[in-house]
Amino acid sequence: MIFVFGNSHVIAFSGSPPSGNKNPKILVGRPQKCPDHSGITSMFLGRGIVAYNFKTKHLPKVYESLKNVGASKENDVALLYVGEVDCRYYLAKRVIEGENQTEVVKECVDRFFEAVEDMMKNGWRVAVGGSHPTTTEGHCEHPDHPHWGTCEQRNSVCVEWNKQLKAKCDEAGIPFINIYNDLVDANNITKMEYFVDYCHLSYEKCFPKFLRELQKTGLAI
Repeated sequence: MIFVFGNSHVIAFSGSPPSGNKNPKILVGRPQKCPDHSGITSMFLGRGIVAYNFKTKHLPKVYESLKNVGASKENDVALLYVGEVDCRYYLAKRVIEGENQTEVVKECVDRFFEAVEDMMKNGWRVAVGGSHPTTTEGHCEHPDHPHWGTCEQRNSVCVEWNKQLKAKCDEAGIPFINIYNDLVDANNITKMEYFVDYCHLSYEKCFPKFLRELQKTGLAI
């Protein structure tokens, strides 16, 4: 089983609202099976979860959830899927306000990857999901759907995030699952037909792409 851990973006693997209507609304701590693949389960940790403090604030819940579902270190995989919120708001804000993009992203990637390394040290099989692009929505500081800067600025951060995170995964020898390039045009502008709202992906349009990448790595059949 592939257990997909993260914020509300895990619904792109289970088809629950608002990404789709193939499952009821996902709840924290309640495993939700993928309706189109028996080997994938979404594990919702809570709204707005970020990569920056994932090890200290959320990794204990990952371990607890794996224990609760009876996951096996030998047969199951934990896919950690966070980072879009960081790129869309917190990291973009720091970069736009003048900090070096490479350094800002590196700090966050390094902190997040401490959780990956902890899981590996404890014998778990781990995979990591890259950030998808941000929507074309303009600058917005509303706490329910914040976007800092323009789509171009935010997506530049996403590209750097995925570049650095893939490098860390390659070095550690773990799968990196990323469909970013499917969701942007030649100018790195987001194709909004893949989204259902200000940040969530369409299950119908995007899950087949995630499955393609999981199959490429051998994680899914």
